[in-house]
Amino acid sequence: MKCSKCSRKAIGVFQQKGYCSEHFKQAFEDFVFNFMDEKKLISSSRVAVAVSGGKDSTSVLNVVMKYMDKKGLGKPKALSVDEGIKGYRKETIGNVRDFCDKNNIELKVVSYREEFGFSLDEFLEEFNTHPCTVCGILRRYLLNKLARDYDVLVTGHNLDDESQSVLMNLVNADLGLLARQGFRPGLLYSDKFTKRIKPFYLVKEKEVMVYSLVCDLGAPLGSCPNAHLAFRNPVRDLINEREGKEPGVKRNIVEFFLSLKGDLVGMVEDDVLQECGRCGEPTSGNVCKACLIRESWEKGEQLF
Repeated sequence: MKCSKCSRKAIGVFQQKGYCSEHFKQAFEDFVFNFMDEKKLISSSRVAVAVSGGKDSTSVLNVVMKYMDKKGLGKPKALSVDEGIKGYRKETIGNVRDFCDKNNIELKVVSYREEFGFSLDEFLEEFNTHPCTVCGILRRYLLNKLARDYDVLVTGHNLDDESQSVLMNLVNADLGLLARQGFRPGLLYSDKFTKRIKPFYLVKEKEVMVYSLVCDLGAPLGSCPNAHLAFRNPVRDLINEREGKEPGVKRNIVEFFLSLKGDLVGMVEDDVLQECGRCGEPTSGNVCKACLIRESWEKGEQLF
């Protein structure tokens, strides 16, 4: 296959067109830039990017950095959470540090151990619980605190992630979570919540992977060692199988969801936010889930 822009050999496909490395990068960035412009995702210099060090988050940091430079908005700040996963997180955090040092980006790293007194590995050794449940709660808690002084928090979620989440929430009949999805997710607003945005919302995971390699970002292509335990896996396999037979299925899922989002939001009862009685962070209950997890560790009692 030849590049659709020149006579060189195509190294990857983006939005159903083949491109050489130079034109792949250009097509990818132009598409994401246009998406951010169309959806008005970034309009100030107060931008934080959640970066784990993997291909998706490092790529989105690279694209947002270029976008903000083009718009004269300065540089984003990188935020990383070290969960304490042996043989995995040290490498990815190292990649984040290298990227930020090279591009003069300020980086803030916080760990579960610093904030909660234990690593994820230690918590899982103590309690027989699903790692993704605990990790998701604590990561969101810390990222929200870290991003408090910023207008938006960027995440690297891609089209694969989003199509999977739509189907997962349908299977689980979780209307609340489904209504909260989107390229600008969330329904509840608080001065202590930073709006999240997803520039890669319509970009496939494989396209992000090729972009990461073309840009030589050095990001590991592997996944979290706990990922195989997630319910997302069979859903991912199902959607990938259908995408292989009917290209465009992933895009169709998220666009169908977006067409219904307004109606879904109207069907969801608003939770009343209040401050956690222990840490002061916003929560719909008297005590936030992060504090309940911390308490379970301190008392040695199983929570989930």
